[in-house]
Amino acid sequence: MKNIKKLIALTATICILVSALSTAAFAFGGTAVGNEKMDIAIVTDKTSVHAGDVVKVSINISNNYNAANMRWPVLFDNSVFELGTEAETDFTAASVLTPGTSGINTDIDTQTAIGAGVTSSSFKVEDYNAVLIQWVAGSSAENGTQTMNCFNSSASVTCFTFNLKVKADLEGPTAIDGRIFIPSEATTFYYMAMNSKTDATTIYTMDKETCLMTFDDAVVTVKFLNPEIVLLNESVVLDYDNNAIYGLAEGLSSIEDYVTVTDGYVEYTRFATDNTVAPFEGVVGTGTYVTFMGNDGTNLGEFFVVIFGDYNGDGLVDLEDDTYFASIANYEIMDYFESQYLFLACDVNGDGSVDTMDATDVSSVANYDAYVDQTLAENRVVSYS
Repeated sequence: MKNIKKLIALTATICILVSALSTAAFAFGGTAVGNEKMDIAIVTDKTSVHAGDVVKVSINISNNYNAANMRWPVLFDNSVFELGTEAETDFTAASVLTPGTSGINTDIDTQTAIGAGVTSSSFKVEDYNAVLIQWVAGSSAENGTQTMNCFNSSASVTCFTFNLKVKADLEGPTAIDGRIFIPSEATTFYYMAMNSKTDATTIYTMDKETCLMTFDDAVVTVKFLNPEIVLLNESVVLDYDNNAIYGLAEGLSSIEDYVTVTDGYVEYTRFATDNTVAPFEGVVGTGTYVTFMGNDGTNLGEFFVVIFGDYNGDGLVDLEDDTYFASIANYEIMDYFESQYLFLACDVNGDGSVDTMDATDVSSVANYDAYVDQTLAENRVVSYS
């Protein structure tokens, strides 16, 4: 979907809707039902990030009327986020909005985006930058009848996505929250609807008094790696969202070649699936609890180790894990849902689910037909052939 830098004016939208459906004289002949509503939620693919990370922002929408167009001013904290090229090149509109015309305007000031003169007690305009997103329904022939592709969905649908980048030079001794939201006070929303998607004369308009809109914000927390924790290998990931550390090799007795602590040390505690302390002394495997400590006794950070494919926590992917994964595939073991680190370890191929495909992958590894590349984000099982 190509970006549209110059968003279509409301009058042009009306002309598009009318010409697509009818050549008859046009009038606002539609009638509001009286209970129209739309719920809009901003959702991000990450809730905690680091400086320089890219955040995927989604606009999820549900409603109970035939919306013929939408326009959303999305504000974001300008002390935390910036646009960059990712925002435009990665803008998408969902297939449910096709046919239709959509676009994102990234070259707009915040006050213009929300409407001249709009003020709010909940935010200061100068603290936020904005993008303006618009969609206008298109028409198609269905059984010989021109029909507008109005949006009407009782279930929440991801309609638009774009990317924001956390500023790379962001620094702080503690975590910083960045807000992404659509202000309910804005006067730039579109409220056009149709009673019948095949009849241009049923177009009608509403306003914020006659169409109830609710908005859910998103807050992304930027966390700063303690400078005393030093990553020695670029494969290592400290996953703050899941409180996990991965990208480590199998068969380790320590992580000293991967992470070190300046003026400090690393403590290891091994937990079993049932959260009791397990007997694998001297082994770094799935479930090993790593605590980074300063020499002054300060706790600098805590993470569960994840070795992808290592279910039992012995640090290896082998026949014993194959047995466990066979039970998982047969729904005889379900405890991987109880611990996020164990779920990550069982999602061997990185597709976000634990299923028979993961069991098949572990079987291939156990039979020496393949190995797990612990440094990959997905498709980790690599065949030897």
